[in-house]
Amino acid sequence: FCYLMKMKVETYQHFVNWLKFAERKKKQKVISLVTENETEFTNRKFEDMLKKAGIEHKRSAPYRPQHNTYIERRGQTLQAMARTMISDSGLSEKLWGEAIMCANHVLN
Repeated sequence: FCYLMKMKVETYQHFVNWLKFAERKKKQKVISLVTENETEFTNRKFEDMLKKAGIEHKRSAPYRPQHNTYIERRGQTLQAMARTMISDSGLSEKLWGEAIMCANHVLN
């Protein structure tokens, strides 16, 4: 899943919406979440929500992207695909968000 955000504060609501969707669609409970040590994932509101939902929160080591290789690689792939779409089509870089969403759709 991929969400476009103007501000990091939107992370909480997007995650809550995704969690409801994922558990309803798969009929399975999320039991663990691995995130970076960014404030949008470590603030009290986010931590309380995870605790209430019974989700174990694991954090990757700071400044160690190799500990989160799948997500790091996925991000690189999305960026490369979006860059190629914009470059090859001659479209404006203002459509970066749409290109990212399109790349994510293609990969899924």
